[in-house]
Amino acid sequence: MKNILETPEQIKAGVAVLKQGRRSEFWKLLSDIIRANIELIKDRILEGSDASDKEDMDRQRDRLKVYKEVLNTPDGLIKKLEGGTTVGINLDPYEHPSDDEVDSKASK
Repeated sequence: MKNILETPEQIKAGVAVLKQGRRSEFWKLLSDIIRANIELIKDRILEGSDASDKEDMDRQRDRLKVYKEVLNTPDGLIKKLEGGTTVGINLDPYEHPSDDEVDSKASK
């Protein structure tokens, strides 16, 4: 898979866009919404209820983790890029074996 931000010029431009996006009104609003959702989920987890089962609590914790990851995505990407890491994109939520793994299984 080709990395999106591979060259130093692409990385520099990508970092600038991420920093600019982080300062945008869109990101500020989205961050406020996500933070409000985080607080709501924390309250649900702390309060619990008799009807809450382990499965429901696990779902709430998973949601909390995802919200935090989304909130930290721009900073994480900026940190990786400024640290010299290239970034590839995978739009599929499932893990894919490498081409070598697929080729070796196909030849058996």
